[in-house]
Amino acid sequence: MRYLRKLASAVFSPVPVSRDRALGISERLSALTTLSSSLEYLHQRKQLDPGGLNDWDIMKKSPESKNLFIRRVSGAVAGKHVTLALHASRAAVSAGLLLPGNSRWRGAGSLFLGATTCLLAARHRYGTDGSDQVATLVQGATGLARLSTSPQTKDAFLWYVALQANLSYAASGWVKLIGERWRDASALPGVMRTRTYGSEGVYRLTQRYPRTSKYLQHGVLAMECLFPVVYLAGGRLTRPFLASAVGFHVANGFVMGLGRFMTAFPSLHPMVAYTTVPASHPAVAGRDDRAVKAAAVLLAAGVALSAAVAVQRRAAVLEGWPTSRKFVTRHGNELMYETGGAEFSEEPVLVFCAGLASTSEHFSWITERFVNETEHAVVSYARAGYGGSLRRTTVPYELAESGTPWAAN
Repeated sequence: MRYLRKLASAVFSPVPVSRDRALGISERLSALTTLSSSLEYLHQRKQLDPGGLNDWDIMKKSPESKNLFIRRVSGAVAGKHVTLALHASRAAVSAGLLLPGNSRWRGAGSLFLGATTCLLAARHRYGTDGSDQVATLVQGATGLARLSTSPQTKDAFLWYVALQANLSYAASGWVKLIGERWRDASALPGVMRTRTYGSEGVYRLTQRYPRTSKYLQHGVLAMECLFPVVYLAGGRLTRPFLASAVGFHVANGFVMGLGRFMTAFPSLHPMVAYTTVPASHPAVAGRDDRAVKAAAVLLAAGVALSAAVAVQRRAAVLEGWPTSRKFVTRHGNELMYETGGAEFSEEPVLVFCAGLASTSEHFSWITERFVNETEHAVVSYARAGYGGSLRRTTVPYELAESGTPWAAN
């Protein structure tokens, strides 16, 4: 029993990491992520050539590059030699950050890595992923913290990263929970069957041991959804949750080929460890926790503002255009529609029903042409539940419900 108590005490105890140590571990892990990223691009430099995945003549046509400022800035570093030079310098700076030390110059190095990741984002539309975004977030926070001489400012940046880590895991978990495949435990076998992220061996294991596969998937969901509880029980849950998260990312690295995930997301963990240690612990003496209250106030204000904007926008949608009319179908649904074109004409009336998840405004460029250039009368409406049209019926949806309501009148 004595050994069991020691084991439980070792597992369920805070991680006493100091401010400087948390900064050092995080900046080194994020630097390792960037080092791996730039070395990959240097090795795959042929992808920058015409016809490659990162051919600038193709990349500059992406939605992000339609912004004139982004296109010009990205175009300035789009040349193959300039791009490769930037990656070489990133690799050198990343390697330097792996060395021992606590100099303020390390902050400048982290900021350089984060800034160049943003600079090259449009240049490398294919190949960037969540790991690069996490590394940029950590590098920005650790870089500014290193350059600051105020302990309170440093703590604010460390709390920022810790809160982002909680948001990252919790949001990912709750979004997964919405999906039926995660709830019925068919998501993992489905992913393992894909060519991009799959593994035939792991897929066969999920089929051979379905119950274990189910427990594994539900365990991942529980870890992500409940990640913020690391701040309960005086930090005694920090080790189990961080160990579970690290294991999850290591598995992603080996099974799904997401190697940079093994260093990117764990770079968030030292900040979580630092902020979960009880304030009375000597390792975090003088820690400033005011950032939590500030974040709570900003979150409440953001939620209130978002709700007000959503209500205002919904009211505007339900009001419709000055020419909008409403019609109640035999199913009880209230449809909003617009009419136009020739009022008295022997030509057929054209009725437009927007498809998929679109509203009538998506196809206004088509309907306006018929209104202005033909003799047809035009009716355009959104299906019940879309735009300003309301679905009142409570019975299960059937295709006949979306049929043209004017056909029977």
